[in-house]
Amino acid sequence: MHMVKRGRPPGMQKWGLDSEFLQSGRPNEPADVHSIQISDGTSENTFFFDSADKFKQWLNGHHSFTDLYGFVALPDLASVSVWLPKGE
Repeated sequence: MHMVKRGRPPGMQKWGLDSEFLQSGRPNEPADVHSIQISDGTSENTFFFDSADKFKQWLNGHHSFTDLYGFVALPDLASVSVWLPKGE
């Protein structure tokens, strides 16, 4: 599936977020998050991260999100928050 981006200024794409984690995952346990995936629906902007360090490195170069959607928002945001502790 490809999203249509016509008429949108650069950096205004809608991005999707998904994460994979242990169903029995423990709070504040980064090892219980398997991966985080982010995409705007195009093959050139589809990213898979299997470590917090790779995810942080990618985020440092992508500060222009305007819309970010989660597959199941609360668990996906919990995965992000475990991989990005406060202050990082």
